[in-house]
Amino acid sequence: MRVILSLILLSVVSFSAEIKVYAVVIGKVKEVLVKEGQRVKKGELLLKIEDSIYKAREKQFSGELAVAKADLYKVRRDYERLKELFDRDLLSLTRLEDQKAKLDRVLGNIQRAEGKLEEVKILRSYTEIYSPAEGTVKAIFVGEGSYVNGTLMPQLLLIIKP
Repeated sequence: MRVILSLILLSVVSFSAEIKVYAVVIGKVKEVLVKEGQRVKKGELLLKIEDSIYKAREKQFSGELAVAKADLYKVRRDYERLKELFDRDLLSLTRLEDQKAKLDRVLGNIQRAEGKLEEVKILRSYTEIYSPAEGTVKAIFVGEGSYVNGTLMPQLLLIIKP
């Protein structure tokens, strides 16, 4: 994910003489690893944002996924049993369709939980900010202990002059 973020940042600011580095997550600045005037290399770790919010969400969505997968076993088994009864003309179509709807709902819950889990993993990867290019740190706009709220609007963290 770090490479993708760097490419996005470069493409947005490559027309200027300065490279602006933004946060796209919420959190407390845990550590600033560079100082103004310091030379940095492309891919060098610049800053860390606390990721505990994202770890907690990851646990939550992992739990939701586990519950949905457990539901899937029972609902799928019941559907298969009812399908056998329907095939032998021992069950109404309505009852089979109701069970199929339950199965589809559980499959949808699994997809939603997987999507949420993937999203939070991506956001968590953005809590470590890497230099998109080689250059000198011109300005730093955050300090350790300050809060960033990049989810509302990307928040400027620092500027690198190539």
